[in-house]
Amino acid sequence: MRPIDMTDVAACSEFDSHNFTEKVCGNQTILQGLLNNVDSAWLLKYCSKADHFLPLEMCQYHKWVAQVPSSPIIQQCWDYNKKQFASVVCSNEELLSQLKMDTSNSWISIICSTESQTCLVRDIVTWLNWSCSSDLSTVCQYSGIRLESMEYLIQCGMEMAGFQVGGTAIQQVVSSFHKSVNKIVILLAVLEESHLVSLHLTENIRLSILQSTMMYLRTQDNFATKRVLLQCFGNLLMSLMQTGREISDENFFLVKEYFQLPLEIIKSVLMAMDVKAGRQILLYLNRNWAVLKLSDDYLKTIASVYLQKYVIADPSLFAELSQLLSYASVSDISNLPALQDNLIVLSAIGSSLPKLNQDQKTAFGNWLGNSVKFQSVAKWPMAFVKEVGALLACLPFNKFQQLSAAQMLVNVEKLLAVPMTNLQQQFLAQSILKAYTNLTSQDFKRLGNLTCLGHTVDLLPYLRTPAMDIIKKSIQNCLRMGFIIPSEMISLFLVNSTLLNNVSALSIEQLNDLAVVMPNLGLPFLKQLLPSQVEALLPVLSSVEFSPFQAQELVDKLFLRKSDILPVTLSSLGSLITGVRPEILRGLSEDTLAYGLANISNWKSLLNPVQKATIASKLWASNRVKEWFDILEPLVSETPLLIVKSQLQALLSNISATSRMSWNNQQAKLLFRETQRDKRIRTESFLQYLGKILQGIDCTTLGNLLFSSTSPSSAGYKILLFFQEVAVQLPSALKQCIIEQMSNVSLTTVLLQDLGAQVAVELPISKVKRLSTDVMQSLRTMIVQDPNEFLNLPKIRQLLLVDKVAQRLGVYGGEFTKEEFESLGVMASMVVEEIFINLSRPFLAENIQELNNGCIDKTKGDILGAMLEETNVFGPASNWTDVKMDQIDRFVFFLPNAAMKKIPKSLMSLERIERLFQTQKQWDKSAIGIACAQNVEESDKEAMLRSQQFLLQYFLSVVKSGFSPKLALPPSCSSVQSTLPSAWDLESLKSMSTDDFINCLETIGQDPHFQPENLSQLLLRFKQIFGPAASLPSKAIKFLGLIATRFTENELMQLDLSDLTTVATLGKIEIWSSRQLSALYTAYLNSSKQTSGSFDVSVLVALGYIICGSKVSDISKMNPVEFSKSVIWIGQLKLPCSENQLEEMTKLLMHSLAFGPASNWQGDTFLEIGTIAAGLPDFVLSSLVKEQIESLTPLAISSIPSSKLSVAFSPTQIKMFTYNQGAAITADQLLALNSQQQAALSMVLASWDDRQIDFRGRSRGVRLYVISLGLISSLLSALLLLHCLQN
Repeated sequence: MRPIDMTDVAACSEFDSHNFTEKVCGNQTILQGLLNNVDSAWLLKYCSKADHFLPLEMCQYHKWVAQVPSSPIIQQCWDYNKKQFASVVCSNEELLSQLKMDTSNSWISIICSTESQTCLVRDIVTWLNWSCSSDLSTVCQYSGIRLESMEYLIQCGMEMAGFQVGGTAIQQVVSSFHKSVNKIVILLAVLEESHLVSLHLTENIRLSILQSTMMYLRTQDNFATKRVLLQCFGNLLMSLMQTGREISDENFFLVKEYFQLPLEIIKSVLMAMDVKAGRQILLYLNRNWAVLKLSDDYLKTIASVYLQKYVIADPSLFAELSQLLSYASVSDISNLPALQDNLIVLSAIGSSLPKLNQDQKTAFGNWLGNSVKFQSVAKWPMAFVKEVGALLACLPFNKFQQLSAAQMLVNVEKLLAVPMTNLQQQFLAQSILKAYTNLTSQDFKRLGNLTCLGHTVDLLPYLRTPAMDIIKKSIQNCLRMGFIIPSEMISLFLVNSTLLNNVSALSIEQLNDLAVVMPNLGLPFLKQLLPSQVEALLPVLSSVEFSPFQAQELVDKLFLRKSDILPVTLSSLGSLITGVRPEILRGLSEDTLAYGLANISNWKSLLNPVQKATIASKLWASNRVKEWFDILEPLVSETPLLIVKSQLQALLSNISATSRMSWNNQQAKLLFRETQRDKRIRTESFLQYLGKILQGIDCTTLGNLLFSSTSPSSAGYKILLFFQEVAVQLPSALKQCIIEQMSNVSLTTVLLQDLGAQVAVELPISKVKRLSTDVMQSLRTMIVQDPNEFLNLPKIRQLLLVDKVAQRLGVYGGEFTKEEFESLGVMASMVVEEIFINLSRPFLAENIQELNNGCIDKTKGDILGAMLEETNVFGPASNWTDVKMDQIDRFVFFLPNAAMKKIPKSLMSLERIERLFQTQKQWDKSAIGIACAQNVEESDKEAMLRSQQFLLQYFLSVVKSGFSPKLALPPSCSSVQSTLPSAWDLESLKSMSTDDFINCLETIGQDPHFQPENLSQLLLRFKQIFGPAASLPSKAIKFLGLIATRFTENELMQLDLSDLTTVATLGKIEIWSSRQLSALYTAYLNSSKQTSGSFDVSVLVALGYIICGSKVSDISKMNPVEFSKSVIWIGQLKLPCSENQLEEMTKLLMHSLAFGPASNWQGDTFLEIGTIAAGLPDFVLSSLVKEQIESLTPLAISSIPSSKLSVAFSPTQIKMFTYNQGAAITADQLLALNSQQQAALSMVLASWDDRQIDFRGRSRGVRLYVISLGLISSLLSALLLLHCLQN
């Protein structure tokens, strides 16, 4: 039983005095138990006042020999008259003997022993090491302390303090007297606290000592002196404060002093305190948490002390640690004593879970799972499981999966109250649904969204039961939240096929029920909806994410009967905004567009470039731009530079608002250059006032700022910090500028933090190698905490950086441990193969999902695939279970085909396969997946596709066996959408029903993995449904996507391209031949009845790649202003235009109404026009200076014809290239360079290391020409060979 806190007892006495007096004071057993507590002095007085103690009757000591009273009465008599008690009881050997027989009276022996001490004064003098001239013989005639004893001690103390008796200095007498008395009193108090004497000083001089101590502490500034007092005498002083009724905020003065101690000494002071004192300190901390405002490090130190010391001595303290637990270290949690069966401890941890980070939760889970008493989780008593509650979710999965369905069901609310991993949620749902077939509606309400994670087959028993409505609502909610839902579950529980036979007759309530599943039902369903139904459903449909073509179908119905579109209608579209045709946007007034798109930021990512271009051109052309800054903000980074130039006066006149807008690099460069005309630019405060415009600072200005002072507090360093605060993406050239400016500066941890992750990860490898261990640790931490900048690096740069970090931190040789893996974060999966292959197998088995936080190339994937079948990981695939498959999840695609075949077919249902593909898709679309995709080589993509094809076709029995293909049933559109169209065999896709094929056409057309012959077959199926090219409606063409590339030139010219959305769909396809592009361009002219001179920005952006199908004469007639607005999008494409076409485009840009003569172009213009810069004449390119060259996009570099590149750029200019520009050089361009140019390029490509080697990688940002490792080798060989031949 835990010790009783007398503070709580005192509170009870005040809360209900009547019951307390009756139940406590009137119960001798309870009273005696409480009086044994050292803090119970007040209780005796309290109960005495209640007339339960009658000393004249009870304290007749001569009668005690015949009948020994109870211990509480003995205690009360002692407190009533101590002197009489000692003189009578201690001198009566017979009585004393009888009293000692009861162990609860052992304290009497201590009291009476003081009477037999020979000479306490002599002992005190000896302990103090005093040498006094006075004789002790007289004093030692008596036992104990008498007045004569005190006089002697005072006299002796004064003598030792340096005062000679007989002196005349009154002040000296007073001072010496105080010194001696203070020493004696404190010593006697210490002796009493240690139970060496019993003088009852605490009753008489407690307040005096505390007051003296308070005065001393208030006037003492020396922390070292305070430390001695608080550390050595803390326990005594705390006991003098007492607990119980007398405690008050004023009495906490001593505790306050502990929180004034410096961080470096607080731990040693607290470790010297006993549990009672520790409780007092904790009580004060909890009461004054907000007022104290202690630093995180301070609180972490205090938490460490309590977990290392106090809770071991008194586990009940856990109940008061709830606030401190969030500051506990993983190490301290892991080393907690075996208190897993202590309900107070478990309750305290459970209540603290919401405040804990994931590492702390994991540590508590591991501690709970390591219980010696409860080794088998499945055998935990149900009562104990209920007490553990939410803490169960923190168990490691190898323990969590031992929980029975009953254990989880009883705790489901508590488990759902804390975040669980997807794996845990899946296991919980599937275990409960499999174990029970009679769950109630209430049970499904408790399960909530977890219902969606169960197997469809386990939900079948509830199809026509009262629980079905709850299940249905849960699945609908899961779809809204983006859960992976098997197609069969959707069709069985959400779609009533009989209702779909007559869609126009469905009620609004029925349609409302179907709203969330409408994207799955597809275009055949949406086409049947009436305009009135769409309008009534708009509040619901506006939050459902449809594909762009589905959204357009709905919006067209909505606007069909509206001659005038109001702002409120536009603003109510929500996600359907992506379906508004550019033609409609062009026809709206500026006011309607502005106020209708006030909330467009929520749906910005759904808009296509044509819509963005149309909106930007329309709104920025208004004279009300100043009023619409907030409305314009979401699309500001995609606003053409020419438009920004036209509104410079409005922007600069409101610099406060302008500085907060999310400008792109070229816009920021323009705005920064314009602000330099203001004299205030020279001040540090105004520089920071520029906000996000600061990313446009030029290298010269930044260099001058960085080295205007060598102090870290200079304006330049503050700007580096400011870059991080405003979260802007710095251009490559600016990062390179900062690195060059800092090349001779020694990097410290502080300076590295100032540089930020964007710049730090771009440091030359030669500099990284020389970093101290501390700075390297700081770099590692930066990458782990902010991995985006690292992930945007070319792959070779990533590998070099990881290698140096791993080497410096000692991650090599032996097992690749859990701690090492976690310390590297996103870099862990990029270590060299020799390290990765030694990854701890127990860690991998328990934490395989951690690999989702990094990039895994094919080589690592092959290693991982082999690991999965190892005995101490998941064992042979033939023995895998549902749970193991859930753990392995998408990593099953890394298995070799032979291993895949061993997986039990019973596990690989269509539902399981859909989940695997959906999980892979989710990861591909995640931030980490998108970043990793930048560095994936084509061969790796092909290997993944082959693996996915084999898994799907093998387990769905559609692979060839001998010469006869085993064809399964045609897939549904839902299954094709849930997996990957190109993973299915072609015959299966062609054999789909007409509705399914049409519904899936948009998905199939966007799959980039089909071979040309497969696309031809799919086009044939399309023609069988819709007819020949000449009769195809424009709406149908846009669904084709890549399938359209198999049309002949004649067929393309016959297409109806009157719909701009259809044009935009075909215009973003990159693989057209030049003749096809020409045919498409002609088809658009014929369909639109336009000439090139009437093209506005919307049309030009929609044309995209098709613009390369235009004649040079047509390009020359284009509107230079409209074309200049379009280059922000067109310039991002790797245009297959001829050199003459590109040159004509640059002439448009050099028009006086556009950007003017190329000789006047700044870096912002080159960034804006992108690929079009490849059309500049060679004499213009050869005259470019560093700032202009750095602003050429890598895509523009790779688009310059080889012959022009070799003539245009001198070796000196090539040395000005950034790494990304150098890496964009193609094989043909490389061969055209002379030896000096090649040497200059080699220096650029080796800029990250101290060796001149052509390390190739893929640059960030726009899609670049991807250079494989094989091509790197061939390019390097060619480079070296040419160099040798020419020398």
